[in-house]
Formats: sequence, C-alpha cells, structure tokens
Amino acid sequence: MMIDRTAATLFAAVLVLPAVASGQAASSSAASSSASSSSSSSVSTSGGASSSVVTGGHWSSEGRTGSYRVVVAQGGAAPAAAHVRVEWLAEANPPGRGAEVVAAVEPRLPFGQEGARLGVELQSMGPGQARITLTGPAPAARAVFIATTPGHLAAADGAS
Repeated sequence: MMIDRTAATLFAAVLVLPAVASGQAASSSAASSSASSSSSSSVSTSGGASSSVVTGGHWSSEGRTGSYRVVVAQGGAAPAAAHVRVEWLAEANPPGRGAEVVAAVEPRLPFGQEGARLGVELQSMGPGQARITLTGPAPAARAVFIATTPGHLAAADGAS
C-alpha cells in the first residue's frame, strides 16, 4: 500500500532535535555501518526526550538523486509518544550546499505511538529501494516499510 504524501501527517518540529532546540544536550553519539551503508546519530535531553536519525540508501527519480533519512522523535513526558518521519534527501547541487528534503511521510505504526520507545534500522535494498524496520519494546512491536521514489512508502508487513 502506498502512503499518499498529502494524506500523511507531516511534522516539521522533529527537524529541530529537542536537545538542539533547548540547548540541553545530555548525550550525543554517532555511528556508521559499512554493511548497510547507513549512518545514525542520536541526541537526548535532560528531560528524557530523544531523537534518532538514520541516513542511507540511494534513490533516483526525474533526474535527481539522493538518500533516505528516518527521524524518530521520542517525547520525555509520560506517556512518551514516538513520531517517525521518513524523508527523501536530494544530493546537494552545488556541492557544499545543504541537502534538500524533497518529500517526507509520517507512517502510521500498527502498534501505536503512545508509550513506544522505538529502534530504527535502514537497510539499502539496491538502487531505488530501502527497507526501514521500526521496533518497539514488545516482541510484536515491529513494522517494516519499503521506501522507493520520493514520497512513496509501502508497508511491508501489515503496517499502514
């Protein structure tokens, strides 16, 4: 099932990571994995809110190319709510200029968003496709999406 970008709930607040916005970064880490050619980073605040960002894979559409980025923002208040945003980033042209977000979708999670602390994995499936796996604390809390061209996100295992 394709998720129409205009029908999906988009949010911009997650682009400003909570720790950056508040200036209260308690911890920050970054790692990269050559096996899946993706990179990730996370930021936490003293209030318990955190954001994770994973970037990887490659897409090509209408003469443009870029990568996928998944942002997971998790609130620190009880009950904590997790918000997921999948973004399609166009390669900077000219080099040195920031990447442009050409499309973004917030998928609905089959296990809900309230109280969830989510893990995220982005795996390239070859040119033009990436598998995004979101996992929660419960064994059944798992959703898999396939990202293709900008704005197109398909649920791979029953998520919508």
